[in-house]
Amino acid sequence: MVCVPVSCILIVFAFILTIVKKLNKNDYVPLSIFLPMAIIGVMLANPDFTPLKSWMRVLVKTLYTPFIIYMGYLYRNKLETIIKYNTKTLLLVIIIQMLVLTFASPINMDLNRGMLHHNIAMFITPFTGTYIVIYIAKQLAPLVAAGSFIDKVGRNTFHIMANHLFIAFLIELVIFVIDGRSFDQLPNGILGGKLYKLNKYKYLYTILTLYTCTHIGEILNSAGKKIKEQFQHFKSIDKNFIF
Repeated sequence: MVCVPVSCILIVFAFILTIVKKLNKNDYVPLSIFLPMAIIGVMLANPDFTPLKSWMRVLVKTLYTPFIIYMGYLYRNKLETIIKYNTKTLLLVIIIQMLVLTFASPINMDLNRGMLHHNIAMFITPFTGTYIVIYIAKQLAPLVAAGSFIDKVGRNTFHIMANHLFIAFLIELVIFVIDGRSFDQLPNGILGGKLYKLNKYKYLYTILTLYTCTHIGEILNSAGKKIKEQFQHFKSIDKNFIF
């Protein structure tokens, strides 16, 4: 099965966002690009919710996924300071979600196989779902100790989303080697299909993938901060040298 990693789609998202932001810094303007892309992606999916073939899966996922990523970007950079996270707003969001479930169901999707329903739910649930997750996170945040593993998971959801399939695949390879099997016996559709002995090793896959992705994020974030600090240091040296 042909499947494009989320990390590749993140590059597409970042490329488009960078170009749009250079033309207009308004955080809402990119919606004029990502929403039409998502609509095209939904329309290209099979109306009967059956898997697409070959590269059509890649096309649909690449067109629709940036819209979901943009929703998270918009929440973090704009909406989170505007929308109130209280009981009244939560109830309103739940009512909207219930209306979607009632009049625009089903709402499930499978992006790895290019399966999207032709209804408005594909464009509403990213908003409602994001709000509910953030609301729950805000309620639980006081219970999470700073620097704990759960705290690190919360800070690295970006890296978990981008890398979990690939890390699970690497874990699968290790399990294959331990079982004494050759790589040509790997099942088809690794990145999106059922992993080897998933029922037996489901907790191993879950825990190791979460742990590894979280620490990948911690390492990259730490490296990024050090590089930024060094850059600022050299920049200040250059200014002192010039003046």
